[in-house]
Amino acid sequence: MDLDKSKIMRIAAVASITLVLMLAGQWIYTKYTIEKSLVSIISQEPWIEKADVKSDRGKVNVFVKFKDIDDFEKAYNDIYDTVNYSLKGKPFSIIITNQPDSTIKEAWENYIQFIIHEAIQTGNYSAMKLKLDEIELEKNVEIKTFINQKNVYIKIKHENYYSYYVIQRI
Repeated sequence: MDLDKSKIMRIAAVASITLVLMLAGQWIYTKYTIEKSLVSIISQEPWIEKADVKSDRGKVNVFVKFKDIDDFEKAYNDIYDTVNYSLKGKPFSIIITNQPDSTIKEAWENYIQFIIHEAIQTGNYSAMKLKLDEIELEKNVEIKTFINQKNVYIKIKHENYYSYYVIQRI
């Protein structure tokens, strides 16, 4: 079998071009069909202020900014279920984008997160509630917590600013 170099080069060039076109097609499909439709679906939820989706190394990151809502646990779980259904088993993370004021940021970083993590480790959620009530009075913030088998959901509000956090229970 006698193949000359020009035939081999043509075959390699055609194979390379085909591969590039297939990869570009996959990227366009992912970007415009999956990601854009997911942003559109999530943005229609009444408790979402802003949503965005970015793919990174096979994992989909869903960025959401919630409006000022009362039932954060329900809103988060609805978003989680929507994303999980839309991505059909692909790995994903929901990243909550917050814009806290200095009071919320200071309360979260210096007090609240430690109280929550301690309660998760010890299982003493009644003590957590008492400590969070003290922080509410001391720092003049409103703290709402929701707990289920998987997560602890926290909403912190101060004046017109609010932040949401989800901490996984171990």
